Amino acid sequence: MIEPLPVTNAFGVRCYGSIGGLVVMLSFGGAALFDRTGSYRLAFVLDAAGFAAAGVLFALMAASMRGRGYRVAAARAGMR
Repeated sequence: MIEPLPVTNAFGVRCYGSIGGLVVMLSFGGAALFDRTGSYRLAFVLDAAGFAAAGVLFALMAASMRGRGYRVAAARAGMR
């Protein structure tokens, strides 16, 4: 599993538990959609859209961090 590495690098160890909890909570949403519709199709479509949005947001965040002292700013914000 490579997911913890970019999440920890981006948001710090302090926020990892909250983000992990959100991911687990959203996975139960897929099960609830299956119970309502009898199909995983909507859950898969929403999951794919979420991954695409996350990819765009990570790319934008990485682009905005280049050339800046983001580690210093993250430390000041208590993220590292």
